[in-house]
Amino acid sequence: MKINKEELLELLDDEDIQKKIKKIIKHNAKKEELNTIIKQKDEEIEMLKETIKKLKSFICDKNEKIENLKTTNISQTNELQNIKKEYSYLIEKNQKLNKKLNFYEKFFKEDSAIYELFNSLNENTKNGISSIFKDETLKGFLACGMQEKNIEALWEYIKYKIIENKPEDLEKLIKIFDFFFDRFILANPLYEREMPKGEFDTQKHINISSFNPSGEIDEVIFRGYKNTKTNKIIKKSIVKVK
Repeated sequence: MKINKEELLELLDDEDIQKKIKKIIKHNAKKEELNTIIKQKDEEIEMLKETIKKLKSFICDKNEKIENLKTTNISQTNELQNIKKEYSYLIEKNQKLNKKLNFYEKFFKEDSAIYELFNSLNENTKNGISSIFKDETLKGFLACGMQEKNIEALWEYIKYKIIENKPEDLEKLIKIFDFFFDRFILANPLYEREMPKGEFDTQKHINISSFNPSGEIDEVIFRGYKNTKTNKIIKKSIVKVK
């Protein structure tokens, strides 16, 4: 059945119909508002999904980095252990080398030093004692120097240089003699060096003070040595008299 305009207007004036229309409009408004809210929530859900996705990716990346760090830490720990082992080995090796060095210094340092002193002598001096030190290697030098006949010969050569007033290399030669005599008496304790003092004695001393032939000893130039068993002077000390 069709309703004309007049009838429609009349119906719209009806209070119940107006209430019904308002209710429908209100319902539709709420439905629209609900749809808007639902749409907003859907958008929020999508945003949350995207955030969760990013967080998962971030966590995955961090876990990978953590695993890499664990692997690196294990590698570094192993490397540190190897370094500690190598350090311990080097410490032990250094201790052994120090022991060898101490042994060398104790037994050979003095030998090397006196050999260097010998090598520093000039050619004229070396020629003068060439019959004593026939072998100029370190072993030969040490072997020749500790022979009794060579000790006597070296003493005589030094005596010659003092009396002839040839001071070149004299101090070095006396040091070389002192070194070999100290080694010699380790195997021959019957000999000892003289310690000149007091009055000059022609039986024990050689005086190089031409202007003063007798008197009290003023300076010892080169110590002689004697046989302690017989008390015999083997080589007289060379001195200066006051």
